[in-house]
Amino acid sequence: MIIKGICTYVLKYPAAGAPQLAKRVKELLTASGFSRVNEDRKRGLDHGAWVPLMLMYPEADILVCQLSVSSNRGGTYHYNMGKALALLRMKVF
Repeated sequence: MIIKGICTYVLKYPAAGAPQLAKRVKELLTASGFSRVNEDRKRGLDHGAWVPLMLMYPEADILVCQLSVSSNRGGTYHYNMGKALALLRMKVF
């Protein structure tokens, strides 16, 4: 639906956030030398995140922590982010 040039979504995906995971992500990235790691607790999920999740987990019964990519950074930057977060594969939040 578009109201005065602003796109709004009729669909909702009320998955719970994962603040403990978000905190750990920030710690790992900062410890790995990423100097600008910001949290935005007010922004909802991007439609690129919640649309696939809505199809995979329609009950929204999972915790979600969204991490944005930097469009002005290259593949090496994002690869290094993945390396910094690799420890999370072994942890359950």
